[in-house]
Amino acid sequence: MDISKTLFALLAGLGFTAAPAAAQTSSANEYGSTAISVEQVLDTHTDTLGRSFDYADGPPHILGSEIVLAAGASTPLHFHPVPLLVYVERGAIRVTYEGQEDKVYRAGDSLVEAINVVHQGFGLPPDGVRLIGFDLSNATLPSTVPLDPPLSGGVPEPLSILKVLMLRRLQLIDAAATAHPDMEADAPARDSHQISEFARSADRLQIDPRQAEHFIRMQIEAGRTLKRDRTATAADHNMDHAPAPRPDQTDLATEIDLLTPVLASLLKRVLGTRPVTETASTAFRLAPSGDAALSRAWQTAAEGLAPAPE
Repeated sequence: MDISKTLFALLAGLGFTAAPAAAQTSSANEYGSTAISVEQVLDTHTDTLGRSFDYADGPPHILGSEIVLAAGASTPLHFHPVPLLVYVERGAIRVTYEGQEDKVYRAGDSLVEAINVVHQGFGLPPDGVRLIGFDLSNATLPSTVPLDPPLSGGVPEPLSILKVLMLRRLQLIDAAATAHPDMEADAPARDSHQISEFARSADRLQIDPRQAEHFIRMQIEAGRTLKRDRTATAADHNMDHAPAPRPDQTDLATEIDLLTPVLASLLKRVLGTRPVTETASTAFRLAPSGDAALSRAWQTAAEGLAPAPE
């Protein structure tokens, strides 16, 4: 791979060129040879779905990666909370976006990948794809959030993705409770912050504010239920030893906050595609785990999709 050409293309896409858009320039040195050739390949203020974006606050962290997908291979279902600048160095990739048309990117294409939209990439025959990506992040944010448990076969229906995101939120709370068994189940300031941030996202998406508040309050209550159960279990077993090393509460809180705009987006899609009463059906409330504490918390989280109380 010619790294110099790739870097020139990426730098040009970020604006490091004096040439007009789509123009190619060259200059000769005193010996008559070409000194530099730069072709601008990207000039945009939006991501690949046409939506504006902001850079993350905090100390900057730029992560460069080479990503190779064989023909027929796929990425996990995931989303990016920060801008990801992508240059397709070789081959082609099809990307399926939740709620959007599929897109195909081929060698020479440059883009800012969709932000806070669940998607999945598939390497196309005959050669798959080789990508160069730069995450424009900060020191605390992950550049990519994979969905766990994984979903395959293209982007599933919105309700399936929402269910995975809700479960992911509980898993993060569970990790915090396990790492810090003495943490308080009730955190009014933290709860207020989460409610206000979710309300902001819901307002931008024009979600019924009563339904949005009911949903996020049930997610918060589910987290409280899980923390109380874990604390009680630790007390019953006289757990006075230090837990295994885990991410600290700040990191886990950041990860939980990253889910807020994506949860709101999926909630909007779910409410627009099926009746609320159907999303809160018995089938949806079935426990995703054999873990009794997690199952109890899940029942509460699922109630967030029931109609908001009058």
